[in-house]
Amino acid sequence: MRFDKFTIKSREALVDAQERAEQAGHPEVRPMHLLEALLGQEGGVVAPILQKMNISSTQALEADIKRQLARMPRVSGGQVDFSSALTDVIRQAQKEASNLKDEYTSTEHLLLAMVQSKREGERE
Repeated sequence: MRFDKFTIKSREALVDAQERAEQAGHPEVRPMHLLEALLGQEGGVVAPILQKMNISSTQALEADIKRQLARMPRVSGGQVDFSSALTDVIRQAQKEASNLKDEYTSTEHLLLAMVQSKREGERE
């Protein structure tokens, strides 16, 4: 994966997702961590996009994400890596950027990739 071809905001979201997983003691970073990071991103575009999609309350979505993350197994110590599902999301986001003729992979591409993975039935 070429992270040099990611926007600053998308790189920040990936780092934030990893930090959230580490702080929670989760064994891997999953797409749910990334979605939580994207929703909480100051000046980000994901929350406004979701609101335009008639998701009335991103707060309710964030609360649901927190509940799901709280049910994840915990470990102590060790390296926290990206899950295979998150790696797939990142690769799909890069494809979305390429298909849209965008030079960089942005947070919008990450969101599109997460929606795509859910449509295809991928699990967290």
